[in-house]
Amino acid sequence: MTKSQKNLIGLLFSFLLFAIIVFRGELLSFPNRPRINTFMQDYFSLWGISLSILLFGYFLAKAFKMKWWLFIALFVFWECTYLFVFNFGPKFLPETIKSKGFFGHFKRVSLANRPLIQFEADCARYDSILFYTLKPGRSTFTSYEFDNQYYVNSKGFRDSEADLNHPEVLFLGDSFTMGWGIDQDKTFAQVFENKTKLKTLNSGISSYGTAREYFSFKKISPDSLKLIVIQFHDTDLEENNYWVKNKKLGNKTATDFESQVNNNSKIKKYYLFKHLKAAIIDFITPSPKLDPNTKGNNLGAEFKKIPNFGKDFYTIVEQIRETYPGPIIFTYAGSFYTEPNVVAVFEKYATENNIQDLYFVNMGGKLTTQDYYFLDDHINAKGHEKIGNELVSKWRTIAPKNN
Repeated sequence: MTKSQKNLIGLLFSFLLFAIIVFRGELLSFPNRPRINTFMQDYFSLWGISLSILLFGYFLAKAFKMKWWLFIALFVFWECTYLFVFNFGPKFLPETIKSKGFFGHFKRVSLANRPLIQFEADCARYDSILFYTLKPGRSTFTSYEFDNQYYVNSKGFRDSEADLNHPEVLFLGDSFTMGWGIDQDKTFAQVFENKTKLKTLNSGISSYGTAREYFSFKKISPDSLKLIVIQFHDTDLEENNYWVKNKKLGNKTATDFESQVNNNSKIKKYYLFKHLKAAIIDFITPSPKLDPNTKGNNLGAEFKKIPNFGKDFYTIVEQIRETYPGPIIFTYAGSFYTEPNVVAVFEKYATENNIQDLYFVNMGGKLTTQDYYFLDDHINAKGHEKIGNELVSKWRTIAPKNN
């Protein structure tokens, strides 16, 4: 066997090892062998990626008849570039560079390695109906651009225990409403409370769709409510559609939750070429859903995939109306970019179907890149202040005279 053939076999082997670990991880699972599976998941599946990239660099250099360490050094430099951008880019890179289109790749790689609060063992817990809710008490959630304390009440909401008692305003939403990456006193729900002096309950929980938000609504007594604010996101679509069709939220078990917690924990661990792996996947299978530079006046693919999304949403609103007849404000927050047409489509549906006492706050065009984090797709404190102010303005136009 010639050296060229050996190098080719080495390249194919290293590529196959990478592909199996990343795309066919189930092949590394062994039935009824929990210890072996733990080793494969916690160690081999991580460091096997490092080994595959090292071998690929070694055999690639050999194939080009270069020093064996040259490509490995290139891969290490590449990995260090990600580490520098993630750890120092948000603070030190100038806006002219961060706004360049090619930096969207760094955002997507960062998101691929981002932990999720709903699967943080210290921050969330399993719920047999809702799959998860925030864990009552104090916890911390950290990423490259933020480090926030969470104070969660007995119902699993990021708000005080006192605000559970006859709130005047209820905020329903997902991570944007919850205040992902934001201190508790700077969320747009809190901005609204500070400026209106109305007792406000923030029930936003990461990744909840309108269907699960309806269950959050049912946890409180609506007798004192003067207003409900519903924040919508693209990720609500599938959950809402499933709930309307099946009258249930799904079949997620405690085992499924623990599996997600373990995966989330694994994401937080660093291993050599961790970010390079995510970069390679991004190049091979780029995800339009994670593209922060995708803008335009058209609804995204998620909306087109579920054409009845408007009807699904208003079906859930009708369930809320069974016990709460008052005004509802609808707003939408998008990841990295808030598309103006989303709110316009919901408003058009409400007009055509004569849906009463429903009002709209369109942040599309009002939220800019300066209102979002650099790496994370969530809104920063400046953006929350903008949303809170717009909601306050809308409330003042619809509030009864005696409020």
